[in-house]
Amino acid sequence: MKKFGKLTTLLLIMLLVIFTACQNTEPVDDPAPSEKVLTLGTPYTIDTLNPYKYSSDGDRYVLSQVMESLVEADGGKYFPLLATSWSNPDEKTWDFKIREDAFWHEGNEVYEIGANVQLKAQDVKDCFDFVLDPANKARRQAELANIIEKVEVIDDFTVRFTTLEPHAYFLQNINRQPIFSLQALEVLGEDNFSFYPIGTGAFKFSEYKPDDKVVLLKNDSYPITPHLDKVIFSIIPDKSVAAIALQTNEIDVAMQLLPTDVQAVRAVEGLTTLSNTSGWYRYVAFNVSNPLFEDKRVREAFSLAVNMDEAVDSIFDIEGLAVRAPGPVPKGLPGYTDAWFDLWEYNVEAAKNLLSEAGWVAGSDGILEKDGVKMSFVLKTPNDTNRSKLGVIVATQLKAIGIDCTPQTQEWATHLEDIRTGNVEMFIMGGGSTIDGLNYMFHSKNAEGGAHNTHYKNSELDNLIEQATRTVDSEAREVIWEQAARIIVEEKVHISAYYEYVQIGINERVVDYNPPNVWVALTSPTRNVNVK
Repeated sequence: MKKFGKLTTLLLIMLLVIFTACQNTEPVDDPAPSEKVLTLGTPYTIDTLNPYKYSSDGDRYVLSQVMESLVEADGGKYFPLLATSWSNPDEKTWDFKIREDAFWHEGNEVYEIGANVQLKAQDVKDCFDFVLDPANKARRQAELANIIEKVEVIDDFTVRFTTLEPHAYFLQNINRQPIFSLQALEVLGEDNFSFYPIGTGAFKFSEYKPDDKVVLLKNDSYPITPHLDKVIFSIIPDKSVAAIALQTNEIDVAMQLLPTDVQAVRAVEGLTTLSNTSGWYRYVAFNVSNPLFEDKRVREAFSLAVNMDEAVDSIFDIEGLAVRAPGPVPKGLPGYTDAWFDLWEYNVEAAKNLLSEAGWVAGSDGILEKDGVKMSFVLKTPNDTNRSKLGVIVATQLKAIGIDCTPQTQEWATHLEDIRTGNVEMFIMGGGSTIDGLNYMFHSKNAEGGAHNTHYKNSELDNLIEQATRTVDSEAREVIWEQAARIIVEEKVHISAYYEYVQIGINERVVDYNPPNVWVALTSPTRNVNVK
């Protein structure tokens, strides 16, 4: 009993001490908020993170967060990034004022913590001089060498570009070139440099696991404090899998949704979809060097025989996925006009009459023929669900007027190679959805051997494109650009199909994700993406 009494007394004393201690303890601060992580599901694997050799969208997504170009571009508009401002002393001279608060990322093999190495105008010059040197085999060497005569340092924070001739799309061209450190290239060597990007952007490279993910961390030294602590690019090649990952909260953004997944995503509370800024142009094209399609009347007849409005409605039965395209410049970009709609018509009888006028008559099997040659060919499409559907619809409607058109879907690599080499009769493709798209799609010197090669050559068109490219005044240039595009519509080099608005699935807790893409920086003077 004595032992029990002593034990009870001891326990009471201990409880009293604990109670007293609790009474005298200062209030405990709330736990530190958990880090803010944005996880983006990307369908693209990483080819390289080398800023002068990158080629894919997946590469650019990452580089746009780690490195900075002089200016940022979206929808034909330009915003300051490394350059705070720019001016034109004359039409061939571009002066850029560089930010004085840009520093190379630290805590790596090149720049140790506390190094405080400032990016200056000389770095910009060195970067472009390196890219312009053919010996370095930069991907954009030829393109930039055809534009830039020289790069000069005016002072520590002013760099001057002199172009060979006035160039209206110069800002677009330099936007595509991230500014990189030649010291990093020298220290790391090209192999390591290609998968360890070092820049001045709002996020620093941390980790890359091939075919799995890329991890970026907040750059605490960036002049604008990023709201995000970490950005993860989760590589999910199957877009349907990405849609499921979005619905199960494994990712915050699915960067490309399949049309078949849009409704399911929209139906989930807390999820929504966004459209890319400007529609991506899709079209049916003729190889005009093929004897079947040399005659404009034949191309015109084909355009009359295809009910493109009905085709687009059939392919895209969900609101916001696509709109009918009347021409090769996407709606919202300089040079677009609704007036092009007046140049399109669905009229089967008029199509038949034009083909008859061009000498095509029905044979014993009902297939049109001329001089013993059947109107028989293959319509090649890329391995893309929507464009494959378009191929079937077009072929079916052409067959209704005696044209033996066979749709054939093929892998992307094969499709691109066939277009480049001219191994196509008719084909379906897409692209050119940029402010300077007409130049590389239709100018004869650029289109030849390219991914949009129709073999169409027109000196008037070439002259208009060149004139627009030399016209720095934006209003005057837009008029010329529209005239150039009108030739393509009138000549029916393409049967313009639709502008496709890629749907991005996003959790509503993600804010300030506008413009809705990661070709531009997540943290910049124009936006600072956050997660609630």
